Amino acid sequence: MRYLLSEERCNKAIPVSATWMTEGGGMTEDDGVTGSNTKSFVIPIESALKSMFKVEISLEDAGKIRKGQEVVLNNLRNLKNHDICCTVVGSVPIAICSFIYGCVKPIRVFNI
Repeated sequence: MRYLLSEERCNKAIPVSATWMTEGGGMTEDDGVTGSNTKSFVIPIESALKSMFKVEISLEDAGKIRKGQEVVLNNLRNLKNHDICCTVVGSVPIAICSFIYGCVKPIRVFNI
């Protein structure tokens, strides 16, 4: 039997067939996400970041951003205050950041 939800506090899992989703007729056990059909629901992070302005940073700056620290980048002429950008090292996205007064401050850091 597949399990949909896991209760860590109670150390038990709730079977899909016991949830309200199957009782209402709107969802069957075949509609759930399984290991075999997971890839059809997942898209690469890069596809969501395509339209975002990319800022190339060094490995040292990437380490600071991963720790939640802001990095001074005064030479970015294409960004205005409070613009959102994506910091990258090569082709690897590091974080979604906000550009504020010459500094890039991380909003969401990726664990890639």
